[in-house]
Amino acid sequence: MALGYRLGEGKLQKSLTWLFGLAATWFLLYPLREVLTQWSPIVGIQRPVPLIAFTTAGFVSVPAFFYFLQRRRRTLGIFGMGAALVVLLMVQSGAYIAFMVTFMALLVLQLGDLSWWIRRLVTAGSVLALVLPLLGQIPGRLGEPVGLETVLEQLRTLAGVEEPGVGSWLHRLSSWPQVIQMVVESPLGPVVGVGFGPDLFQGFTIGPGVLVRKPHNDFLEIWARMGLVGFIPWIAVLLLLMLEALRGVRHNSDNAWVLALQITLWVTSFGQPAMGFAYVTVVWTGLTGLWLGAQIRLRR
Repeated sequence: MALGYRLGEGKLQKSLTWLFGLAATWFLLYPLREVLTQWSPIVGIQRPVPLIAFTTAGFVSVPAFFYFLQRRRRTLGIFGMGAALVVLLMVQSGAYIAFMVTFMALLVLQLGDLSWWIRRLVTAGSVLALVLPLLGQIPGRLGEPVGLETVLEQLRTLAGVEEPGVGSWLHRLSSWPQVIQMVVESPLGPVVGVGFGPDLFQGFTIGPGVLVRKPHNDFLEIWARMGLVGFIPWIAVLLLLMLEALRGVRHNSDNAWVLALQITLWVTSFGQPAMGFAYVTVVWTGLTGLWLGAQIRLRR
């Protein structure tokens, strides 16, 4: 926030152009991630440098797309949207849902400005038309070719259809009721939680003996581990930030990216351990804090 206040809205926008541009360009190397990560030493269970985590890529691609959608410099905006779109299509169903929810939210907020939507839809459609012919040559996260068909396959897994990735989703759906039962059966569990010790993912492991423990639903985990005592204040913070982002978009459509950022956090946290790891929380808190600082300075 302090840095955002110091930069102000104008300088922050220029800095974000570089930040989102570099991030989208870096994440375009995602198909080469296996080669790149072999250069890194093993720390814990990962080779962290250079780390291209699919959750981070998907998380950044959504606000990056809506940031570049608003750029006045058309060439830069088209390149940025194209890069963000390719990254988005390479990663995960949660990012697709966040993209659609953000799009619908902006449609409602900007409903009165028909010309705004016509210009933006023409631009986005043109970028998609340029990008689609290239996508079939790029391998996605689950080994499937990147394209709209793969997007539909990923979204169908949410309904239990047998498509790539459905197994992990079905495991989450079966484990969440067990987490709720564990909390309800614990003395004062719904109020104060069960603490940070218990495994909330029913013994799910990755690799040799690496216990996951997190139920891949941050809202459920926060309530399960800390009860309503921890859940209510945290949800209040998230709601306040969402309302501030909505206020920012109504004031200036250039702030669409920060609304996309908040929506993406909510959606990602419902099906991933997003709030529990730095690869999402550092990005979210950093970008949100920068924007809030600039807004505070603007309103003084």
